[in-house]
Amino acid sequence: MAIETHETLAGKPRPRNNITLLVFVAIAAAIVLGILDPSLALKMKPLGDLFIKLIRMTIGPIVFLCVATGVAHIGDLRKVGRIGFKALIYFELVTTLALTMQPTRLRVRRFHFSSSLWVPFLITFWAHL
Repeated sequence: MAIETHETLAGKPRPRNNITLLVFVAIAAAIVLGILDPSLALKMKPLGDLFIKLIRMTIGPIVFLCVATGVAHIGDLRKVGRIGFKALIYFELVTTLALTMQPTRLRVRRFHFSSSLWVPFLITFWAHL
């Protein structure tokens, strides 16, 4: 399998960075560090938290730009409306499912799964929806 390369100013090719591979290597390094030196791994927690915050910060603009670019390239307004309608229906169904599952999860957790009351509760809760 050939390695993709970038041309540099000197004309010498250099290997292209594979971001997926780098992320997996970083995860493996973090696991090894956590096993070998847990105190140092705990001191590095702010770096991991910063990374997660940066990822969460970029998700919104990336999704917006993907949707805007997709709509701009469709061209046919009927197709845009049909895709938008399907996306709206999907959003409503998934949101409704998530909102109905939350009270069930909270009440089941209150029973700590060891009680024999949580199964009949789930059956009656879902029956009354």
